[in-house]
Amino acid sequence: MSDERRETFGAALEQSEQLFAAAGVVGYEARALPLFYALSQAGRAIMAMSSKDDWKTSSHGMGAEQLDGSVSDVQLQNQKKGLFISVADEIRSSGLVGAVRLGDVLASISEVSSTVPRALAGSPALLLRRQR
Repeated sequence: MSDERRETFGAALEQSEQLFAAAGVVGYEARALPLFYALSQAGRAIMAMSSKDDWKTSSHGMGAEQLDGSVSDVQLQNQKKGLFISVADEIRSSGLVGAVRLGDVLASISEVSSTVPRALAGSPALLLRRQR
């Protein structure tokens, strides 16, 4: 393993652990941000350990549509390249199969679905408005 991969792995893993810990002590209103970056850094650690020559990525690899209305109606999907799809490929997963509603993803997490049911049931806790 090259020094660059070793350094990236160590730094990404450390940052991931610290961000997961930080997410555990903040409220649900702010938890998504450190969780997103914790997962991103965990993905970078996985890719640093991969045998692929193109292990570096410059984007997260997820796209979102349906940005007007409830957060739970946001549609997530794979991008053609980026960290999400690279990690999915590395662990032999297809990633997302088509567009997936964020509310459905949240509903699959028992801790979240039991604490924010109104946002999932169509009574949004937060509305998004696209800047035009």
